[in-house]
Amino acid sequence: MQSKKIGWIMEYISMLMEVYFLLLRNILEEVVLELEIQNYSSKTIITYKSKNLNFIKYLENKHKITKIEDVKTLHVKYYGGGLRQAQRKPTYINSVIKSLQAFYKYSKEENFTQSNPITDVKLLKVNQHLARK
Repeated sequence: MQSKKIGWIMEYISMLMEVYFLLLRNILEEVVLELEIQNYSSKTIITYKSKNLNFIKYLENKHKITKIEDVKTLHVKYYGGGLRQAQRKPTYINSVIKSLQAFYKYSKEENFTQSNPITDVKLLKVNQHLARK
């Protein structure tokens, strides 16, 4: 009887830990820690954290999504469309996409997810203005 209780408790703890590690906010904290360990500049870390956190807040508020496996490419595209409607510049939107790419690259490397909703999201064309002499 005692071993059944211990087995059930261990299974329950394992399930809780799995859910905990699949939460977007928790993964973001791990990504930030990894960037610090890899000695990225504080500006880069702040930028990546801010842009990913804004996306996570969007997912939580608009789609009630908190787990990484629930995020689909369509959510990323809607978010990008919202940034365009808010008249964000293509360079800003591209930096958001690059931040999300880093987030998902880390998540796949650590086996937090099998899918990558950023794969099919393309960077926006940025018009280069040439300086006149």
